[in-house]
Amino acid sequence: METNPLMQMRMLVSVFLVILLSVNHSQSGQGHVFFDRVQARIASIRQVSGDQRREACLKFVQQAFDTSEIGKRAASEHWQALARGLRTELVSAIAARLGKECVGVVSRLDPADASIARIRETADGIRMTVVFTEADGRQSFVVWSLRPGGVFAWTALDLSVDGRGMLATFKSDFESALIATGGNLERAIEHFARMVLK
Repeated sequence: METNPLMQMRMLVSVFLVILLSVNHSQSGQGHVFFDRVQARIASIRQVSGDQRREACLKFVQQAFDTSEIGKRAASEHWQALARGLRTELVSAIAARLGKECVGVVSRLDPADASIARIRETADGIRMTVVFTEADGRQSFVVWSLRPGGVFAWTALDLSVDGRGMLATFKSDFESALIATGGNLERAIEHFARMVLK
């Protein structure tokens, strides 16, 4: 029995859609794994205070974020010009900055009041929007840009809290540091690192 070309095309499209839907479902499911693991870690960080909270946040940053890739994207076209030691300094400054931000965010946002609002695919992996309902009824939004792999099933390449993008901020601060130091990369990274202390 011969198969109609139109029927063949419909069958191929159907198979493609089934595969696509299963991939989307898998991505979404793994996004939920990331969410659950991160929320559990945030809850544990909230149980400690002071230096312990800072140390716990730094460990969380090391596990949840690809700080090397973030450093590369923050330095943009200047990355290739940076010696290995300067790259390490920049990445360390970014990790320290993220650790400091983590302390503030986990103090303010209770994971018990969080839920996933949206997950969508991107070129790198997925983007997940998480909504937190605060004690006064206001909502805060955290948007994770994630690539596959890592302790939490996904690793962050960017993070936005209430519309303030981490990577965009780092890029802007690095450019400001370059301008402030007359384009000297070594001094610019020192300047960038000092900004963490503000």
